[in-house]
Amino acid sequence: MPDYEARLSEFRQAMKHLHCDAFIIPQGDIWDKENPEASQNRFLYMSGLDASAGFVVVTQEQAAVLIDFRYKEFAKDNIDHSVYEVGYYTDTPPEEWLIERLKINAVIGYDPWLHTRKEAKRMQKACNEAGVILLSVDTNPVDQIWQDRPTSLDYTAIPHDIRFTGLSVDDKIKLVAEAIEKNEADSIIITAADSIAWLLNMRTLENSQSPGIRGFAIFQSEHKKLTVFTDVDCSAFDSSEAKHFEVDFLSLEEFPMAVSYFERVEQVVQIADTAPDWFTEHLNAPASEIIRKTDPCEALKASKNEIEQKGIRESHIRDGKAVQKVIEWVKTTRDITEKDVADKLYEERLKSNMFRGVSFDTISGWNANGANIHRKFTETNNTKIQGSGFLLLDSGAQYDDGTTDITRTIPVGTVTEDMRHKYTLVLKGHIALATAIFPEGATGAQLDALARAPLWMAGIDYAHGTGHGVGYFLNVHEGPYGISPRSTDGIKEGMLLSNEPGYYKEGVYGIRLENLILVRKYKVPDETGNETGKKLLCFETVTKVPFEDSCIDRDMLTEAEKEWLDDYNASCKLA
Repeated sequence: MPDYEARLSEFRQAMKHLHCDAFIIPQGDIWDKENPEASQNRFLYMSGLDASAGFVVVTQEQAAVLIDFRYKEFAKDNIDHSVYEVGYYTDTPPEEWLIERLKINAVIGYDPWLHTRKEAKRMQKACNEAGVILLSVDTNPVDQIWQDRPTSLDYTAIPHDIRFTGLSVDDKIKLVAEAIEKNEADSIIITAADSIAWLLNMRTLENSQSPGIRGFAIFQSEHKKLTVFTDVDCSAFDSSEAKHFEVDFLSLEEFPMAVSYFERVEQVVQIADTAPDWFTEHLNAPASEIIRKTDPCEALKASKNEIEQKGIRESHIRDGKAVQKVIEWVKTTRDITEKDVADKLYEERLKSNMFRGVSFDTISGWNANGANIHRKFTETNNTKIQGSGFLLLDSGAQYDDGTTDITRTIPVGTVTEDMRHKYTLVLKGHIALATAIFPEGATGAQLDALARAPLWMAGIDYAHGTGHGVGYFLNVHEGPYGISPRSTDGIKEGMLLSNEPGYYKEGVYGIRLENLILVRKYKVPDETGNETGKKLLCFETVTKVPFEDSCIDRDMLTEAEKEWLDDYNASCKLA
C-alpha cells in the first residue's frame, strides 16, 4: 500500500500554498464522474479506493474518505484507516464534514473543473451559512504532488453508423436547435462527453466504459454551426450526415477564447447546471444573457428510437448467450477463481464482431465477497470458488447496437433454505417492477417501492438504488433518470433502465438479480379502457438469461408471478 500519510502531508503543504485550510477532492474528471482514466483519477490516487463515487476531504489536522453505502465493505480493505476516517456523503455532504471541523473564516478550496455548478451552489450556500469561505482554485493540489502520474490516453473517435443510431447528425442537431429555440436561446454550450458523442454519431474505444468524446461543443443557431473543441481524433467524422449544418473541430486549447466571444456579442446562451463550475466565473458575459437549462441531448438520447430499441433487443440476445454459456461453465468446472469467471465471460463476448469492450469492470464475488456490493477482485485478492454457495456475477458489455448490464446469482453445490428464501424474495421484488403498469411521468422513487415491498415485508432491504438509466453504446449509468428513493425524474417511453433488487448477508453471501427493462406504451384491454387521462406505460424485459430454478421456492410465488417467471425463462432458451 502506498504511503498515504506522506501523500497527505505533501498535499497539505500544497493546500497551504493555495491559502486553503481545507480541500475537497471528488471522484471523477471534467467529463466523467464515474470512470475517469487513470491519469485523471485523483480520488483513487489520494484514497486508494477504486470507486465510482466519493470524496476525499482534507483539513490540516484531519482527513476522510466519504463514500456511499455500496462501498461500505470494499472500503474496509482498501483505505488506510490510520490516516483516513470513513464516512458517508449521503448522510454528511463533503462541505458539511469540513465545516464541522473548521473555524469561522476558514477557507475551503475546490477545483471548479471537477464540480458542477449545481454542486458548487450547494457548497456555497452551506459555507455562507457557516461563515466559511469557499475558494475556487486555478491549480489542483493533487496535480502538484502527483509524481508518478500515468500518461494520458490518446483518443480516436469512430463513426457510429446510422443503421444503429436511426438518426443522422443532421436530425440530431435539428432537434437540439428546436429545443434551445423553445428556451429563446441563440447558442448552447454542451459539456457532457456522452452528449457530444451522441450528437456526432461517434464513439471512442480507448476506455470502453466511457465511449464519449471528451471536449466541449458550441452550437450557434444563427449560423447553423456546431463547433467541437476536443483533442480526440475525430477525423473519421462523416460530414455527409450533416448536410444542413456546418460542423467544425478545433483544439481544446482554443475553447477559452471561444467562451470569451460571448463577452462581446449580444447572445442568449444556454448551459446546464451540470456543466463544470468553471463556467460560472468565465461566462460572466456583459453582452450576453446566460440561461441555465438542462442539456437537451440528455432527454433526447434517453428515449431510444425504434432503430435503437431493435438494436437493444438484438444485443441482449447476443449477450445472453454469452452469459448463459459462462453460467453453465461455472457450474461444471472446478478449481476456478472469481477472476477466471470474469476472463471467461470476456472471451465469450469477444466472439462477437460487434463487441466493443466491457461497459464496466466485472464484479465477481464468491459467497462473502458477494455481500460486498461493489467489490473488485485483484490479482492478490482473488477467491477460489469451492464448496457450496453463491457466486454474484455483475457484468456488462458494449456492442455497436447496445449496452448491456446483467447480474445473476449463480448457485454452486448445495443451496440452503435460507438462501432459497432470500433469493425468492429478491425475485418477487424483481417481478413486481418488471410487471408494473404506471402513468407516464411517474417518478423512479414511486416505482422503487414496488421492488422493495416484498423485502420490506420480511424486514430486510438493500443499500443501493433499484435501477439506473442505461445508454446506447454509451455510459452504462445514464442519468438523471433512474429508479431509487432519490429519483425524482419522470419515466418516459423509450427509456432503458436496470431492474436490480438485492439482498446482502454480511460475511456470508450476496444476491442481486438484474435485468434491463425498456419502457413501452401499455395497451389497455378494450374491456377496461383508460380513464387516467395519461398515457400508461409498462416495461419490456430485454435481458435474456433465465433465473435459477434450484434457488426458487415456488410456494412463495403467486400464480401471476409463476406465469411471468415461466414465460420469461422460456424466452431465454438458447437458439
